[in-house]
Amino acid sequence: MNQLTKEQRDANVRYLLEKTTPYTFEDLVTVVELLRSEGGCPWDMEQTHKSIRNDFIEETYEVIEAIDTEDPVLLREELGDVLLQVVFHARIEQEKDVFGMEEVSNDICAKLIHRHPHVFGDVEAETSDVVTQLRAETAAQTAAVEATGAAQVDVVEAAGTAAVNHAYKLICGGGSKDITLVAGNYDIWFDLTNSMVYVMAPGTPISEAEGGIIEAPDPSAQNWYLVGNFNGWATGDANYQFTKEGDWYVFKGFTADGQGVKFNAGSWDENRGGTFVAANEAIAVAHNGSDMYVAAGTYDVYMNAATDTAYFMEVGKTPAN
Repeated sequence: MNQLTKEQRDANVRYLLEKTTPYTFEDLVTVVELLRSEGGCPWDMEQTHKSIRNDFIEETYEVIEAIDTEDPVLLREELGDVLLQVVFHARIEQEKDVFGMEEVSNDICAKLIHRHPHVFGDVEAETSDVVTQLRAETAAQTAAVEATGAAQVDVVEAAGTAAVNHAYKLICGGGSKDITLVAGNYDIWFDLTNSMVYVMAPGTPISEAEGGIIEAPDPSAQNWYLVGNFNGWATGDANYQFTKEGDWYVFKGFTADGQGVKFNAGSWDENRGGTFVAANEAIAVAHNGSDMYVAAGTYDVYMNAATDTAYFMEVGKTPAN
């Protein structure tokens, strides 16, 4: 990406120093750009996602502390620190021409608009219970929106256009690409269960797609592993492989260090993450879910890949007791 010229840098510094009105979010983005640009702060310029990863965790916990202590002054300060982390990480990606704060803002706005059809559409919802029901009914649609334009395609990508009567695997996040269609009419089929999209000629059933109907592997029939900081995020580590006990994948005697943990099936193509709350509490895990920051201690870990449920149980306990 283009670096700031000396003239641009000097102008931005002068603007920030001479500004008499409160600083804005756009000013924060500018400050981070100046810190990371040539002539900026040597320390800030050296940082990477991983080098400041723990800072993000620390700042998040400090926000939680401010909430728990009901301290609005501290909350204001700590929210600013978390916001800095968001802008800083986005800036790192912008320098690689991957995405920036504009794309981050666009994506979250699009997601919120889609998730609130009762505000931005014709759906009616006068109580929170109705909203909860709507969210449950549209959860699959939300997953599709998060994967919109995110088809991991094959040789068709080289031509830049999607083939008709063809199936594509949907993925979320990094590595996703837009599906480009030649002008015309199509039947588009979303198979949210298997994360597939079919681009078909009008009236053509998906059974006639190239290769037929494609089904994703059954997650309950795969080998699963614990991954995280504790093993350098190595996939398929035999030292952390689950054993199968009925419907559960089980790993007994796992020692957590308070840092990130996830599950995967030997590669990141099939993984689960979520939010750890407490020992013996159910965790709703999801594909490409967040790292689970499990409180330091030793646990028996249970994961059901079919129901996307996990537990970090006190040693000797099971989800049933």
